[in-house]
Amino acid sequence: MKKVLFEKYKLINLGLFLVVSLALYYMGLNYDEWFKGPDALDFYKYHHAIYAPIFYGGKWLAGILGVLLLFPARIFRKWLFYVAPPILLLTFFLVQGISVYSSNLLNPTRAQMAENGMTLLAIITAIFVAGHLIYGWRKNKVLPAA
Repeated sequence: MKKVLFEKYKLINLGLFLVVSLALYYMGLNYDEWFKGPDALDFYKYHHAIYAPIFYGGKWLAGILGVLLLFPARIFRKWLFYVAPPILLLTFFLVQGISVYSSNLLNPTRAQMAENGMTLLAIITAIFVAGHLIYGWRKNKVLPAA
C-alpha cells in the first residue's frame, strides 16, 4: 500500500496539482490588488495577455490533474509523456498568436482560447483514461467478451 501511495509518478502528479492550485489561489487572492483600486496601474494588457489565460486554463488543468490522482500512476505517466505535451504546446502557440486587443465575436480572446485548449485536453484525457481502463479490464478478462 505504501509503495502505491508514494510512487514517483503519483508524487509528481500530486506536486503538479498542488503547484497549479496554489498559483490559482494566489492569483485569486491578489486580483483586486493587481487590477482594481486607486493604486492599480493600467494593467489591461497584463490582465488580458497573461492573467486571464493562465487563470482560466489553469482551472481546467488543476481539475484534470486532480482527477488523474484517482487513477493508477501508469496512466498518469503515459498521459504526461504522450497526451499532455502536444496539446499544451498547441494551446500555447494558439494563445500567444492572438492579439491582446482581440474581442470580436468570431475571434476568441486569449483566455477563451486557453480554456478551449484545456477543454480539448480534458476530453482527450477522458477518452485516454477510459481506453486504458477498458484495455486493462479486457486484458485481465474482467469484462465479458463482446
